[in-house]
Amino acid sequence: MKVYKLIILGILLFATIPFAKGQSEIPIQNISTDNNAIYRLFSTQNIYTFIKLNTRNGKMWQVQWSMESKYRGEVILSDESCVYDKEDEMNGRFFLYPTSNIYQFILLDQIDGRTWQVQWSTDKDERGLFKLFDDDIVKMIANMRKGLLDEEDMNIEMDEQGYSLNGRSLGSGGLVQPKYKVDDEGTVVVNITVNPKGRVISAEIGRGTNTDNTTLRESAIEASRNTKFNPIKTADNQQGSITYKFNLN
Repeated sequence: MKVYKLIILGILLFATIPFAKGQSEIPIQNISTDNNAIYRLFSTQNIYTFIKLNTRNGKMWQVQWSMESKYRGEVILSDESCVYDKEDEMNGRFFLYPTSNIYQFILLDQIDGRTWQVQWSTDKDERGLFKLFDDDIVKMIANMRKGLLDEEDMNIEMDEQGYSLNGRSLGSGGLVQPKYKVDDEGTVVVNITVNPKGRVISAEIGRGTNTDNTTLRESAIEASRNTKFNPIKTADNQQGSITYKFNLN
């Protein structure tokens, strides 16, 4: 009878293991409560991998431990400072929040509320930091606060300039702005194709464009080709568009 009960218990335990592994649970963070810490370690759902964050400027490293020396070490996740001026750095400014996706975190600037999508991976081409905000507007607001700009100088039309790509987010460089030196205005819509690594592999003028100016059209296409998006784990390319609004200054 005892053997029978033991077998039944073993079957029940075995049956619950796959169910537990299939849950999308946000990992519990064991984080120091010291707000003055320059560096913090954040655990991932991979038991061997952590993310080291510089809380002053948002720089990050992927840290891996192992019983085998060849698998130990640190690799750069993002070596780009997330503050515009070094004088704005401060301990505890940046913080990481885990998501239910094993590879994704959200980086938060606790001073001005900016956010980034953070992706770690064993594949170096899939690691990165991707902005979830409009960089130009944030910079202008920061300059306004410092008295460097008036509200009249903020010549940005958010409803008319942007991109559409089936939920994909922009890469660390943001939406690349066209470079042009002609006195003309108009709207240029560029149809783009983006590969899984986030690179624009084709760009052409699309419907909605209302200018024949060759310079504006070519500068919009060039800016589109230089724009990068977040990498995704799929074998298919995606189609979308970027809209540029040119205004006379």
